[in-house]
Amino acid sequence: MMLWFAVFLFYRGAYGTAAFLTTWGVFIKGYPVLLAVGLIVLAITRGAGKRAVFGAFLATAINTIPVLPYLKDALIGTQFRANLFAATWYNHGFRNTVHTLFPQASEVGRVVLAALALVVTLLAWWMLKSTSKKGPVSVLWLVMFATAALGTMIGYSSFSVSYNLIEIFPGALILVGSQSRMGDSLHFSDRQKNFLGLRWLVSHWRNFLCSV
Repeated sequence: MMLWFAVFLFYRGAYGTAAFLTTWGVFIKGYPVLLAVGLIVLAITRGAGKRAVFGAFLATAINTIPVLPYLKDALIGTQFRANLFAATWYNHGFRNTVHTLFPQASEVGRVVLAALALVVTLLAWWMLKSTSKKGPVSVLWLVMFATAALGTMIGYSSFSVSYNLIEIFPGALILVGSQSRMGDSLHFSDRQKNFLGLRWLVSHWRNFLCSV
């Protein structure tokens, strides 16, 4: 919930606090890294770069200075955990998804799916930036970017356990109920809006089943 509170604060214009919380989240677990970078860069484009960078720097200092002698060990442990793999039903990483169908291509598939998810994240960020140029931040595209950014990193992990999905649930619930607004933003027809809503509903229903 800390990450989504940060998203809310960013929408309210508290760019420094949002950067602080998302950066802090990166040090707890690396999944928010794309979200943190995206929000900081967006804050810079909106003339609030100093606040955002200071917030990120403060969170980094608090989390690293007390443990400087152990950073090397922490990096080794992080690399080990990122590549730890288990082919089990509650692993929802991209690698396990591909391994279920094509075991020999699991690592390549992980990279390909992560790259596609990253493209979606970047497109969502660009739409967020484009629709927020001359006014308030677009709630819809802010939620879309945050959900895609978190989902990309959760999927990239070789061993992503079910409880990780809770990180994307707030965004997923909002998006499921916003297919009409999203469709208007993308100039979709009514049929395309309905298909988008159905696709999101089925996808997030499966996520819910996988997390319980």
